[in-house]
Amino acid sequence: MKMNATQTSLQHLPLELLDAVLMKAVEKLVLSTWEADGYEIRTDVYAHLATVWSEWYHRLSTRWFNIVLKRKLLYFNPFAKYLKQPEEVKTIEMDYSVWGLALLNNELFVASINAVFLFMYNPLTFEKLRNVEVLGLAGPRDIASCESKNCLFIVNIMSGSSIFCIRPDGKIRKRWEIPYEPHNLSVAPSGNVLLTCNAKILEYTSDGELLRALTLHRKTFDMMWHSVLVNSGNFHVCQGWMQSKFHRVLTVNAKGELLRSYGSSKGSLNNPVYLTVDKDGCLLVADSGNHQIVLFSPNLVSSRHLITPAHEIFEPYRVLLDEKTGRLYVGTNSRKLHIFNIFM
Repeated sequence: MKMNATQTSLQHLPLELLDAVLMKAVEKLVLSTWEADGYEIRTDVYAHLATVWSEWYHRLSTRWFNIVLKRKLLYFNPFAKYLKQPEEVKTIEMDYSVWGLALLNNELFVASINAVFLFMYNPLTFEKLRNVEVLGLAGPRDIASCESKNCLFIVNIMSGSSIFCIRPDGKIRKRWEIPYEPHNLSVAPSGNVLLTCNAKILEYTSDGELLRALTLHRKTFDMMWHSVLVNSGNFHVCQGWMQSKFHRVLTVNAKGELLRSYGSSKGSLNNPVYLTVDKDGCLLVADSGNHQIVLFSPNLVSSRHLITPAHEIFEPYRVLLDEKTGRLYVGTNSRKLHIFNIFM
């Protein structure tokens, strides 16, 4: 195919200059779309950009242009790496509802509030390996793993609310009591553990030292279920249950100030109870009442239904993303553990 003058000149541009030219062109297109659509980025814009860049790539047939293409596509479309139709790899029938999921040392740990031990699986073959007994465990409602410290954190709500820090074999490193009604756990980039309560986020070291207690306005932030601290220092939070006023995903800063949110009353989200964040900042939210997993851009501006009711997941309670394999683990209240391939 014969190239025109513009395509020929593009082919001979230095990488840095081509990068800048593409950025300006894409910014112009995206900004014009924002003005037309009320400042919302549409998926059809991403598709158009991908088509244009793909045509250029096939005509130029250069490796360095492909690098720029992928970089810009991911910059303006954080969903580009996700499959439009995720593939379900496996469904594991459980004896209990799934209330916790964690990966550590190539082993998958599953918790249920109705069990007094953890279940361990091989994440490649999905074979159940054994039960992990933890002395004093009764009613684990969530677990989280820390690779840097080679440990698991468990929040226990029966026989006194407490957090366990254990080794992968179940041996207790530390256990401490918690003063509030606990909900769910996550691990901060520092390796500290975050506990979300109603209108409160507590940060502990692995030794149980309380580093901070972020208290938010009760009426505005009631029924918070789960929070994740990202590198910016902000928190992404899931909020809402049953008849509560808000059913939403939101971002607050280190002072507890609301920066942005998605959702309000029941509807677009219904009982969002858990979330995970990928390395590019996208959020995957367990929208339990709508029986789906919703994918959000880092700024909560755009969203997409990744796993839908058509996948037959009922009341997803937990989500766990393994970016090494591109697999998403979805634990449900209906005693099933679903595993999906979600990356391209």
